[in-house]
Amino acid sequence: MPIIEWTEEFSIGNPTLDDQHKKWFSIYNKAHDRMMDPDEKNFISTGIDSLKEMKAYGEYHFSTEEETMAAAGFPELEKHKLMHRAFSRDIDGMIQGLESGNHVLNSEVIKRIENWLRHHILKEDLKFKTFSEQKGRG
Repeated sequence: MPIIEWTEEFSIGNPTLDDQHKKWFSIYNKAHDRMMDPDEKNFISTGIDSLKEMKAYGEYHFSTEEETMAAAGFPELEKHKLMHRAFSRDIDGMIQGLESGNHVLNSEVIKRIENWLRHHILKEDLKFKTFSEQKGRG
């Protein structure tokens, strides 16, 4: 069973962004399985590869999301962009930590990402849904 399972509570009412969130959950769940596999021989390279994949998809998604928000005139766009950049820097820091041999538990890494994804979509991205719904009524 996936660690983060898509439910309608995650929907922000934009099919493109919802589909991208679903894809990101899929990447996260695959990374979780790989990073938590007790038979995995090289935890460090698995962690690095998983983080790089999540970061690459995240940056693709952030670009689409920010363009969508800009086109709609979302007033919190700049604040939202800062959150995206902070997440990317955090992933970079985790990758650098693993590459430099710092002891970072894969379980710690994966939990931080899960918490960020859940919080960001359920709190921050849903602000865009509320804005879009209010704009549509006005």
